[in-house]
Amino acid sequence: MNARAGLVRAEADLNYASSNLRRLQPLLSQQYVTVDQIDQAKTLEATRQQARSQLKLSQAAEDSATAQYQQSKAALEQSRQQVQVSKHSVTTLDPLVAQRSGRSSAIEIAEYNLNNCRIYAPFDARVTNLTISEGTYAHTGQQIFTLIDTRAWWVVANFRETQLKHIRPGMPTDVYVLSEPDQALSGTVESVGFGVTPDADVVGKLSSGLPDVQRTLNWVHLASRFPVRLRINNPPENLARMGTSSMVIVRESGSIYPNGSHR
Repeated sequence: MNARAGLVRAEADLNYASSNLRRLQPLLSQQYVTVDQIDQAKTLEATRQQARSQLKLSQAAEDSATAQYQQSKAALEQSRQQVQVSKHSVTTLDPLVAQRSGRSSAIEIAEYNLNNCRIYAPFDARVTNLTISEGTYAHTGQQIFTLIDTRAWWVVANFRETQLKHIRPGMPTDVYVLSEPDQALSGTVESVGFGVTPDADVVGKLSSGLPDVQRTLNWVHLASRFPVRLRINNPPENLARMGTSSMVIVRESGSIYPNGSHR
């Protein structure tokens, strides 16, 4: 406002100086005024013209400052609107943050179910008794096949109780599988059984009360048989089968103790 008022005053002074100069110039030829008076009038007009230019520059600077002020005001209003939008975004973000844990749990459950679709055997084995085909739904807990562990093979031989005193763990054995009777397999005694189910014809029936002992006696007593567990050393890949019959010979210092057995 001050610059504009100064501009108005400067323009008035300039008009006055120009009018005074035009009035004095005709009087110079008639010698009513001196040359110095004309020069002073010209100098005053030039000064007024310079002041007018400076005031216009000041007015331009004021207009630029006003424009910057309006621009800053608009930027401030935009910043306020952005603050309001940010506050609204924060309010909107809270429910999403609350849902993040639930969605993370859903992803973990999906990954767990996907991993359950892949079943890996805990050891190298042969699959047998397969009761399912491709495309059939496998229910939870339903047995669909049997795995036979092929890493080690054992033979269970039933020896009479009169022979057990000669058999100890670690003794070498020869095993003949009936499917290949000409091929001897090397084995080792691992354990000797310490108990079998008593024969009911001999001891009677065991019940919660008193034993039911039979009144008739058998004069011929058969020796009980105890299981002896043997481990086969380096069994052939295609020879050993679950449940096959075999013959076992336990060797001790030149003595042999043969017996039938089964895997």
